[in-house]
Amino acid sequence: MKLNTKPIKFYAVEAKHKPTIINWFSQSHVIEFYYGDGLKNTLDNLELYCQGINNNGRYSFDHWIAYLDDDPFGFLMTSPVEPSDGGELDKWCIEGKKTSTLDLLIGNPKYLGKGL
Repeated sequence: MKLNTKPIKFYAVEAKHKPTIINWFSQSHVIEFYYGDGLKNTLDNLELYCQGINNNGRYSFDHWIAYLDDDPFGFLMTSPVEPSDGGELDKWCIEGKKTSTLDLLIGNPKYLGKGL
């Protein structure tokens, strides 16, 4: 497998990206990981994000779309992690440093196995 050497660009998701991202969630290689309540919550969060609704955390992730050249291929979700005295993510937090979660998927099947 040859690794990609081209720059990958990430953009905040906008409403115009939703049809592409929603289509990716119907791909067989994605369905295995996103289904049921998890998929519903992800799509609900995506909708709120695209509407700019973040009223006291109503959407809990920032959403990103990844491009190689001018072709969208991936979807990412990030969220900040705050230490919480015993929370499961506390072990990853370092005092004075920012920590974020990261969920990602390659949605466009032509980019699977490309070393991205």
